[in-house]
Amino acid sequence: MAKTLYAFDFDNTLVVSNSKVIVKHDGGKISHLTPYDYAGYVQKDGDKFDFSEFSEIKDPKPVKKYMDLFKKAIKHPGADVAIVTARGVDSERQIAKYLKSIGITKDVRIKGVQSASPQAKSHYITNKIKKEGYTKVRFFDDHEKNIDAVKGIAKDLNIDLQTHLVPKSEYEPLIQGYEKDDPTKKRGKNVGKLAQILKQRVTNPNTGNQILIKTALKYGETHPAHQIAKGVIKRSLGN
Repeated sequence: MAKTLYAFDFDNTLVVSNSKVIVKHDGGKISHLTPYDYAGYVQKDGDKFDFSEFSEIKDPKPVKKYMDLFKKAIKHPGADVAIVTARGVDSERQIAKYLKSIGITKDVRIKGVQSASPQAKSHYITNKIKKEGYTKVRFFDDHEKNIDAVKGIAKDLNIDLQTHLVPKSEYEPLIQGYEKDDPTKKRGKNVGKLAQILKQRVTNPNTGNQILIKTALKYGETHPAHQIAKGVIKRSLGN
């Protein structure tokens, strides 16, 4: 009897969130990578990665088509469902918490491979096939490199494998929604002063960590760190 595994990426496949990977380069330059950019990023000498924003699911927006497929897979008799994400292991609990918040309480395997390497996901799925005896695998991801790596599994294992690349048209409109609300895009007489304020730090009450005001503003509007940052800006600009 066929044994099926449905494996879904998280960011830009099931959910779009406002989390960024912060990359500190030699010379002091700092880049903020979206999950898609991070998946294709080639690390340079001296790069230091800050994944602190990925300890939470910030202002999540479901990618409707693939979230519906995910929910349908969960109901599939005899199938196992997994979320395989490039996020770290510390995100697993947060993803489970998010799923519970949208009414998904059935057991879903959540694995943070903590790497942008395409092989990290393919290795995890290969190990699950060998250990659990899956004969059918359905894999969903938004990045071509991850899709190609998982396709390679079929060359070595006798399985029915199908991969599904999530088109940008499904998630890009959701990402653009964050950009429209980004206060760092504001222009006017206070733009110079605002730029300086955004470099200040506030305490994230949920973690106790010091974070940039610019980072805090990228959290959902109901997040306490977002509210604190907005208050600092309002007082500083005299609004």
